[in-house]
Amino acid sequence: MTHTRFRLVALFTLCCAFMAPIAAQAAAEFPPGEERWTVVTPHFRIHAPDRLTLAASQLADIAERYFDPMVAKAQTAPTAVTHIVLTDHLDLVNGYTSVIPYPRIVLYLKPQTNRHTDWLEHVFIHEFAHVLHLDRAEEEVAGLRSAFGRMPLLFPNQLQPRWMLEGYATWMETVMRDGDGRGYDPTYQALMRIAARDGALRPLHTLNEAPPDYPWGDDWYRYGVDFWLDVDQQAPGTVQFWHRIFSGQLIPFRINHAAEAATGKDVATLWRDWQGRLTEQVKALPDPVEPPNTTVLGQRSDQRLSGLTWFQGEVTASIYDGHWNPEVVRWRAGDWQRLARLNAPVRISADGDLIWTADLHHVDTFHQFDTPMTLDPDGLETWQAGEHVADLGAGFGAVVGVRHHPERHDLVARKPDGSWGIVVSGCLGEYFRHPVPLPDGRIALAHYPAGGPWDLAIYDPHRAAFFPLTQDEAGDGMPAFDAVGGRIYWISERSGQPQIDSILPDGSDRIRHTGVIGAAAFPSPSPDGQTLAWGELTPHGWSVRTAPIATLPRLPEVDEAPSPIATHIEPPPKPDYESLVRPYTPWESLTPTWWLPNLAYSNLDGWGLGAQTAGNDAAMEYSYAASLLGYGLDGRRKPRLLWYLTGIIDRWWPTISLETQRQFDFAAHGISAALPIAWDDWTLYGLAGFRGSKNSWEGWNRYLAAGLALDSRRQFLSDPYPARGGYLRLFAERTVGWLGPLDTGTRLTAEGRGFLRLDAAPGGHPWGVFGVQLMGSDVQGRPGRIGFGGAQSAVAALATPLTVTTPSAFLGDQQPLRGYPRNTFLVNRFFVSRAEWRLPLANTQWGKSTWPIAAGQLFGSVAVDHLQGDLGQKGTGVALELGLTSTLAYWVPTTFHLGVARGLRGPAAITEYYLRMGQIF
Repeated sequence: MTHTRFRLVALFTLCCAFMAPIAAQAAAEFPPGEERWTVVTPHFRIHAPDRLTLAASQLADIAERYFDPMVAKAQTAPTAVTHIVLTDHLDLVNGYTSVIPYPRIVLYLKPQTNRHTDWLEHVFIHEFAHVLHLDRAEEEVAGLRSAFGRMPLLFPNQLQPRWMLEGYATWMETVMRDGDGRGYDPTYQALMRIAARDGALRPLHTLNEAPPDYPWGDDWYRYGVDFWLDVDQQAPGTVQFWHRIFSGQLIPFRINHAAEAATGKDVATLWRDWQGRLTEQVKALPDPVEPPNTTVLGQRSDQRLSGLTWFQGEVTASIYDGHWNPEVVRWRAGDWQRLARLNAPVRISADGDLIWTADLHHVDTFHQFDTPMTLDPDGLETWQAGEHVADLGAGFGAVVGVRHHPERHDLVARKPDGSWGIVVSGCLGEYFRHPVPLPDGRIALAHYPAGGPWDLAIYDPHRAAFFPLTQDEAGDGMPAFDAVGGRIYWISERSGQPQIDSILPDGSDRIRHTGVIGAAAFPSPSPDGQTLAWGELTPHGWSVRTAPIATLPRLPEVDEAPSPIATHIEPPPKPDYESLVRPYTPWESLTPTWWLPNLAYSNLDGWGLGAQTAGNDAAMEYSYAASLLGYGLDGRRKPRLLWYLTGIIDRWWPTISLETQRQFDFAAHGISAALPIAWDDWTLYGLAGFRGSKNSWEGWNRYLAAGLALDSRRQFLSDPYPARGGYLRLFAERTVGWLGPLDTGTRLTAEGRGFLRLDAAPGGHPWGVFGVQLMGSDVQGRPGRIGFGGAQSAVAALATPLTVTTPSAFLGDQQPLRGYPRNTFLVNRFFVSRAEWRLPLANTQWGKSTWPIAAGQLFGSVAVDHLQGDLGQKGTGVALELGLTSTLAYWVPTTFHLGVARGLRGPAAITEYYLRMGQIF
C-alpha cells in the first residue's frame, strides 16, 4: 500500500534542528535530582539550587537594575519573560543564551577574576544582550510571530555571522558599563594593535567560519566588538538601526541590505574603513622597547600561554595550541619537551621537585571541579585533596591558592596533612588571584576588595592585614618573587598596555621593565636570580622570552594612560519592585510557545491538516516534541487521526524516555530508561525499556529490552587536523518478546575511531592525520527496537544498529563500503575496518564578504576499507579523495569529499566516482 503525502516536514525538522543543540547542551548541564528555587521578578525568573539562592538574589537585583537601561540602549524589549538558570557543578567561567522556545540564559557561577569590576554584572549584561539581539522581530517577521508564536525560523538575527552576534553582546557589555568591558580591555586591545602594526588584521570573510589559528574563536569577540564600537562612534544609534532592519527581513543572510540601509555602505567597505582607522592609530604609538640580550625560546605557532615557572633550573610553561590538549612543557636542549597533558589551561608553580597546579577533575558522574594536582620530574600526575581550589602558588615550602565561591573568594594554604586551611575568608564581593608565598610567611597577591580595583598587595597572616603595594585604577596581577634580588615582578596596565614592572616588598622603588606595543605577562625570575622569563604577545600567539635581570631596562614611570574606561562606575539605581522566592516548577516554561502547520495529502485519505510543536522547561528536566495530523476533515472519507509524541524526563537519575505514535500502518508505544555513570573520559549507560508496536501485517508485538552502552568522551569531529584522540562505543541489547510474533534476540554493536596527527617537527607543518575506524555488529534472532535514543544523545548513537550499507551510522555519514554498490552485503554479522591518511594541502580561507559559505582546509586522503561478514562475504575497497572543509550558513561545519574508489574482490566490485558531503571526520 502506498501513500502520496506532501507535508511541511522539512520545516519542522529545521525547527527542531535549531532546538537540538540547545537541548543536547543543556541535558548535560545539570545534575539530576537537585531541588531548585525560583526568584520571581517582573521581567525574570531566576532558577538556582539551595546553595546558590544568595547569588540568585544578587542577580535578581542586577537584572532588574539593568533591564530598563539595556532596553533603552538596544531600542527593543524581549517579547517574553527571561529565564536564568544558575549552576556551579562545573568549574567554568562561561554562560550561554538561547531564545527558543523562550529567552533562556545559563550561567556557570565561577567568578571571572579579570579586570572587570563586577563579574556577575558583566556576564549578565553580555548574555542578556544576546536575548535583546536574537529575540528581536520587526515588520513582516513580527506579524508572522503573532500568528505562529516563537517558531524557530522567525528569529532572523540568529542567521548572522558569529562575529556579529558575539561582537554585539561584547559591545553592549562595554557601553553599558562606561567602557568597563572587553571592548576596551588592554589584552583585547593588545592583539588588535599588534595585528594592525604587522599588517595581519583578518579579512572580513575569514571570520564567517571558525578561525583556524590563534586566538581562534576569541577573534569573533575581538573583531566584532571593535567593529561595532567604530560603527557607533562614527554615527551613534547606527548599530541599533542596523539590527532593527535585519530583524524584519524574511529572506536570510541579507547582511549588506541592512548595512546599506543603516549606513549607506556595505559591510566590506565599513570593515576596510574601520581597519584603516585602527592602523593609523597604531602608527602613532611609540616604538617598542625590548630588554637587551633577550632570547626567544622557540615559539610554536598558535600558542596560548597560561602559566610560566622555573622547574629544576629550566623554564617550564603551560601552553595550549588549539589542537592538542593543554600541556606542560619545559625548555631543554633548545626545544620544548612535553612533561604532561592537562584538561584545561591553568597556572603552574614549582617548588623543589614538584610542580603545583589545579586542573579540572571529574569528582563524580555529574561534577567536574578545579582540583589541586602535582607533577613530578617524570610528569607523573598525583591528584591532591581539595575541591574548588585553584590558582596555586608554591615556594619556600609553602603552597597557597584560591577557593572560589560564586560571590567571593577564600585565600587558602595547604596544611601538613594535605588539607587546605583558610588564610582569609573574603567578604561579599572580595576576590583574590595569583597568590605567591614569600620567605617570611607573608603572601603577595592581586587583591580585589569589594568595589575594586585590582591592586598588588601583601597579606601578613601574623597581623591579619593587607598592605597595598599599588593603588591606582589600572589592573595589576601575576606577582612573582625574586628570592635573590628581593623584588616582586608583576603585570601592570597603568600605561594602557600590560607591561612588566617590579617593586620592593615595602612598596618602594617601582620600576617599569618593558615597553611592548602588545602585551607582556607571566613574569618568572629564575631561582638563582640571574634571569627573568616572561611571555610576550605576538600576532600568532604568545612567545616565551628570557633576559638577564641585571640588564633589564629602567623605563621612565608613566602617569595613568587616558582611557575610555571609567574609573568609578555607578550602576543604575535599584528599581522599586517586589520579588518572590518559590520552589521551582517546570510547568510555566513547558507551555508550547510556537506551532507549525502540517499539511499532507494521501491518495487514499485525501488531505490532512494538523500542527507540530516542541518545548522544554527552563532546567531541561522535561522536554517534548509533538505532531498531530487529521485526515477526512472534508467529510467525504472516514476521519483518521495520526500523532507522534515523544518526551524526555531528566528530572531524576536515570533519564526516562517516553514515546507514543500512530501512523497509517503502524502504531507504537514505549518507555525506556538510561542510567549514566561517568568517570574520566568514559560514560557507562545501563539501559532498560518496554515497547509495544503494531503494524497492519503482523499485529501487536510487545517486548522488553535491556542493555549496556559504553561511550568515550574524547571526540574530535570538528577539527580537520585533530592532534590525537578518538572514541570507543559499545552497545549490547537483549530483547524478549511475548503476546505476538516473537521479537526475541540479541544485538551487539561496537565502533571505535582513533586519530593521530603526524607532525614533521615541533611547530612544523603537519604531515597529516592518520585515522583508523573499526566497527562490527552481531545480530542473533530477531531483536526488537526499543528506542533508547530519546534519553541521551550518546545513547541515540549507540542504540542505532549498524548495517553494512551504513557502516558509519553512528556519525550519520550514510556511506557504503567504498568500491561497492549499496546493499551489496546483507548480513547479520560483520566486521568493518577502515584506515585513512589525510594530508593537508592548503589552508584556503576562501570566502567573500558576508557570503554564508566559507572554505577552510583543502586536503587529500588515501583510504582502505575492508569487510568480513558471515556467509563467507568479503569486500575490500581503496579510495583516493580530495576534501574541502567548509562552513555553511555561518554555523554548520561540513566537508565536501570528491573521490574515486575501486573494489578489489568479489563480483560486485566496481569503480565509482562520488561527491559526498558530511561531517569533518
